[in-house]
Amino acid sequence: MAQSGHSPFRRHFSELDLSARMHTEPLRRTAWLIAIGTLVSACFASEVFYSWAFNLPLWTGPVRDTILPVAEGWHDAMTTLGLTEVQAALRDLLQAFRDW
Repeated sequence: MAQSGHSPFRRHFSELDLSARMHTEPLRRTAWLIAIGTLVSACFASEVFYSWAFNLPLWTGPVRDTILPVAEGWHDAMTTLGLTEVQAALRDLLQAFRDW
């Protein structure tokens, strides 16, 4: 039993709680995962991005006039690279799995 009412692990817990790495590592890992997920989504789901831009409620104006050509160009680039075919094949595979 610890003397004077202190736990023998108190020093270890306080060192872990005050560790700078312990506080920043989860945030850094989460930021990387968000960045990778965004990049993968932008590459393989460009059709969704284009559809979203096309259906914006801003029927006219500078925002839509800027976003729509960018989305269209991005989707064309991903189609040229063949990444939209990968997404379509994966979607078909998942649908076949659901129907199985």
